[in-house]
Amino acid sequence: MTPVELVAYHGEGYEWLPGRGRPESITGCPSADSSPLTDEPLWLSLHFAGSWSSNSIPEGAPWLLAVGSDGSPFPDLPRLSRLRGHMGDPAFAHCAASDRIFVVDEVLETIEEQRPLEPAEADYGDWQWHVDEERRFRLGYPPGWRSTTTGDGAIQLRTDSVAHSVVSLRVTEAARAAPTTGETGGESWAPNLFVQHASPGVTGELVPSLEGLIYYCGDGRGLTGGCIEVVFKDGGLDYVLRHEYGTGFEAEPEALRAFNDIANAFQIDDRATVTPVPAPKETLGAGPFWSHQQAEDKALEMIPYGPWEVTDAELVSEADALRLNRCDTRRDDPGNMWYPYPDGVWIVELTGSFDDRQTVFYTYLDAETGFHICTAEQGRPAQTGGAMRPGTG
Repeated sequence: MTPVELVAYHGEGYEWLPGRGRPESITGCPSADSSPLTDEPLWLSLHFAGSWSSNSIPEGAPWLLAVGSDGSPFPDLPRLSRLRGHMGDPAFAHCAASDRIFVVDEVLETIEEQRPLEPAEADYGDWQWHVDEERRFRLGYPPGWRSTTTGDGAIQLRTDSVAHSVVSLRVTEAARAAPTTGETGGESWAPNLFVQHASPGVTGELVPSLEGLIYYCGDGRGLTGGCIEVVFKDGGLDYVLRHEYGTGFEAEPEALRAFNDIANAFQIDDRATVTPVPAPKETLGAGPFWSHQQAEDKALEMIPYGPWEVTDAELVSEADALRLNRCDTRRDDPGNMWYPYPDGVWIVELTGSFDDRQTVFYTYLDAETGFHICTAEQGRPAQTGGAMRPGTG
């Protein structure tokens, strides 16, 4: 209970699955998952391609558990600070790691603030590009990174800001149809899917987004193994993007975010495009088309909050639907590869009254399949519209 001072890093970036109870809240005890104090910076949650994994304190490293002066197991502390506090508090004698619990009585000095959880969007405008001599691919990388070619033909990307972080690209004969062991021989892999959400490396072409297999190394279940691969396949070749980012104190979320952007910008040249884009269809196709009732029911399903009523529904040609411009179809957007180029469009008008204000929405549906093309509030077609991939809404 004797007050002491120490300088320590407080683990940052911890997240938990929504809807799950937190054991710290139930027991009142801090944990190494959510509130460690360490002598090196430690990022607790790692993110890549919409998934995340917990990052642990390396075995043998010194650590304590921080508790707030109010007894909270989730103290709001700077990333690095000088703290005054005490140990051996009887209020936490019931905790499993009571001998490591440090009650923070006061933050004496903030040395570094916590870093933001949300990364800034990548600005591909100032990126550099490595163009393959055989014109097979284009590999982009952000400012502060540099590229070199190894003796075996692999391209490596490095940054001085994270000295141990390496991104590499290898082009091999297609051989990764199923999970295999990694290059070190001691890694196990479990595949997932990486889908580019844009084609930032291409200008003026409608090139379909690439899809690749993700292979996690280590235990094969997430980002705790210190490396990851994204494998794109095309023309009998595997394009293997590999990122080695380390574990424990070495794991750096900024490097993982950069790798996510690098994989998202990667382009394989001479792939089939959807160009030339067909002209809008001026007349209705032969059908068969959805009925008026089917279109009404589908449009009502697309808006979850009510009450709404259908005040109009009209079957028109694609060209007429585009001229009316009641929502943004994103027909010519390279990032929207799911526009159906329909033979007919149901335009459904939905009206609702909320807070004494009448609200009108328009929904576009592919008249043959019922595919949801876009929805927008009247008078704001470019702000709330947007075609959706099947299954997303």
